[in-house]
Amino acid sequence: MTEVAILCSDNTISTNNLDCLVCSNLLEDPQVLYCSHVFCGNCIRRLMKTTSYYAQEVAKFDCPRCSRSISIPEDEKFPSSLKIKDAVEKIKLQRAKFASLNNDVKSTGECSNCSSVIEANG
Repeated sequence: MTEVAILCSDNTISTNNLDCLVCSNLLEDPQVLYCSHVFCGNCIRRLMKTTSYYAQEVAKFDCPRCSRSISIPEDEKFPSSLKIKDAVEKIKLQRAKFASLNNDVKSTGECSNCSSVIEANG
């Protein structure tokens, strides 16, 4: 899995493979399923509660990405990846830094009533 952050032309920060495939947000408490797909911990717990089934007396659910049958661990927690957690934290820091840069930029506009120039901080 590759972790990449890209500054897009529309000044947004894009992530590749760091967005949860269930909620589409940046991964929170990322957990790695046995099929190697990564989801937010809360999304996985919600899926286990709503879509689990039993096969040969073992609780299972299907991976939302590849549909592979995943056995649910007794503690209902899957392994996490330090690499993924670090990459997510870097993205959060980059987004915060970018947001603060945007706040420092002055924008100008024109009053629709009197046509005078209006300056405002980001």
